[in-house]
Amino acid sequence: MILYEAFCKSITEKLTAFICETITHTLVKEKKHNLINLKVDSNDNRIRICFRGPADSTDCIKGPVIDANSPIQFNTYQDGSLNDKIRKELGHLTNALKCYSYFSFLSDKRLTTLKMYQFGIETALGLDYSDYQQPNTPSTEHPRYTSTLVNGKEVQTLTAVIPAREYYVDITGCRPSGFGMARDTTKSVPEICTTYSCSLTAVGSSTTCGDGEYCDGKGSNVLLKAKEDADQPNTIRKRQPS
Repeated sequence: MILYEAFCKSITEKLTAFICETITHTLVKEKKHNLINLKVDSNDNRIRICFRGPADSTDCIKGPVIDANSPIQFNTYQDGSLNDKIRKELGHLTNALKCYSYFSFLSDKRLTTLKMYQFGIETALGLDYSDYQQPNTPSTEHPRYTSTLVNGKEVQTLTAVIPAREYYVDITGCRPSGFGMARDTTKSVPEICTTYSCSLTAVGSSTTCGDGEYCDGKGSNVLLKAKEDADQPNTIRKRQPS
């Protein structure tokens, strides 16, 4: 087993870099902050909060569809009042809530809020949308979706179904070999005969072929001796004359 605790990285690390710090709405809106990039995906009109700074960063939180020309409000609060509620609902959070940041915008004409709660090195994501419906307009009561992306691949998802109710998901996890994993999950890569694990405490590990073994590319470890025998060409001995 190989431990890669030193490389146990997730979006949580990016969040910790700016949550609970003084960040103004202007810095986020104008994309000048070097830790976060706020944009709208032109393919599906969903808001993206991406980390590391570059516009092409693929470590992101992908939020709901945002209405055209909708303003985006951002703020950070040093507030732990929801600590017990969120920890009870999610179960695996072990640290106390220190603060949270939120992004509010209109999604199908309803105020929608995406929140990031920092519990030390752990992070929870919150999502809710308003129950206010403009008079004499078609109903816009439908689920809103958000997800986390690591290297562009979806890791965790969250759906707000009922209006005026906040939903939560724990987005703490591990990042082995360039992809993301939620805590308490495993992922097998048969091509290299490796199984990656992310524990409940978000410590990552991996198992692969041992000494004297090689990967057959289909998920099985084969002894090198067996491979050598298989590769050895068949030979026929000639009988020596008596």
